[in-house]
Amino acid sequence: MDIPSFQGSRILLVEDTECNRIVAIGMLELFHIKVDYAPDGEKAIEQLNSDIIYDLVLMDVQMPVMDGLTATRLLRADPRFAKLPIVAMTAHVTPQDHEKSLAAGMNDHLNKPIDFSKLTAMLQQWLKQTEHNDQPLKKPAVIKQIAQELADTDNSLACLNLNKALQFAGNDENEMRHRLGSFFSCHKTVPDQLNALIQGGDYQGVRQIAHSLKSTAAYIGALRLQQSATQLEASATPLWQLATTVQQELQTALTECSSYHLPAKTANSINELPDNFVSILEELDKMIRNRDACTSVTLSELERKIAGNPIAAELVAILDDFEELELASALNRLALLRNTF
Repeated sequence: MDIPSFQGSRILLVEDTECNRIVAIGMLELFHIKVDYAPDGEKAIEQLNSDIIYDLVLMDVQMPVMDGLTATRLLRADPRFAKLPIVAMTAHVTPQDHEKSLAAGMNDHLNKPIDFSKLTAMLQQWLKQTEHNDQPLKKPAVIKQIAQELADTDNSLACLNLNKALQFAGNDENEMRHRLGSFFSCHKTVPDQLNALIQGGDYQGVRQIAHSLKSTAAYIGALRLQQSATQLEASATPLWQLATTVQQELQTALTECSSYHLPAKTANSINELPDNFVSILEELDKMIRNRDACTSVTLSELERKIAGNPIAAELVAILDDFEELELASALNRLALLRNTF
C-alpha cells in the first residue's frame, strides 16, 4: 500500500489523552504532515488565535475544561474559521453522535480507534495532496514468533491480540512495538489510580479512566480490556466488580506490553546514550519552544531507548512539564541536562 503525501499541510490535533495523541501523531507523520496539539478545546482556540495557520483540525469531542462541540461552535462564530475543516475524532459512534458533531459545525467524523484507511480517505478529502509517497507500509517480520511466545505463556498472559494490534499499526511491526511501549508508559500508574478510586467510591473518576482506555486498548489489541472499559463507561450506576475487572485486565495488558514492546536490536544496549544524543536535545529545545506535538513522541522514544540510565528520569520530568504546558519549566530542565554534555 502506497501512502499519499500532504507535505506542507499543518494539522492541529486536539486530544486530552496522551496515548491517543502518540498514536495519532505517529499515523499523521506517515503522510508528511506537520502536527501541533492542544489538550482541550480552550487551548485549541488559543492555538488557532496565534500566528500559525492550520489546514485542518482533528477535534476530540469529550475533553475536560472545554469539550470539542463547544470549541467548534465558538470557532464557527468567528468568520476567520468559518471554512476551516474541523473533523470530530471520537469513540462515540452512534448516528446521533454524528448528527451532534455536524450540528456543532464539524465537517466530518473519524471514529476511534482510528482506522488507517479511513484516516487516509479523510485526509484526501480535506487536504491538498502533494507528491506521492512511494514508501510502502512495512510488512511484519517476526509477528508470528511473538504471537507464538504469547500463546506459550501462562493463561494469565492471554490479553493481547497481536494480529489486531499489527493491523491497527498498518502491518508495521516496529510501529506496533512502539505502541505497546507508549501504552505501557502512559498507563503504568493507572492500576494504582483505579484501585484508589474504587476504594474511595469515586465512580465518576473510574468512568473517566474507562473512557480513555476504550480507544487506547484497541490500538494494542487488548480487546477484552476495550470491551470491559466500554461497558464500564456506559453504565450510569456503579459496577464495582466490572471496575475491578478493568483494573485486573489493564495490569495484565501492561505486563505483556513490558515484555514485548522493545525491538530486539535495542534490548542489549538499553542503557547507552545514542551517538546523536546532544543533537536530539538541541532539536527538542526548538520543538518545545514551538509547542510541536511530536515533542511528546520524541521524548517518549528517547526515554525508552535509555531506560535504566539515570538521565531517563530527567526526560520523563521534561515530558511531564511539556504535557502540562509548563513550557518554561521544561526548557529549564532541558537546559540543565544539555549543560552536562
